[in-house]
Amino acid sequence: MIDTKLRDSVQILFEAAAKPFIALHISANMITVAAFLIGLCSAVLIAFGFWIEAFVVLWLSGLCDVLDGTVARLTGTSSKGGAFLDLIFDRLVEGFIVIAFAYSD
Repeated sequence: MIDTKLRDSVQILFEAAAKPFIALHISANMITVAAFLIGLCSAVLIAFGFWIEAFVVLWLSGLCDVLDGTVARLTGTSSKGGAFLDLIFDRLVEGFIVIAFAYSD
């Protein structure tokens, strides 16, 4: 998560990045699932030693993780269920990343 002090200064960028998703009617939950799947791809890349590619893919997963909440807030669709899904998928990605590093070693 971005520190709350820094978040205020970059939120406008996140909102600009979220607008195309909103225009395409891509829901926050769809972005959450995409962030999860992209994060899993990063774990696979780590497991097989593609470090740079894994970093780029994990960064993309993190960006999606930020954008899902932004889309939910901008569209008024924030929910406890969506927040829970986001939390669980974040922890799963972190766990798979750890497992991937262990596997690659």
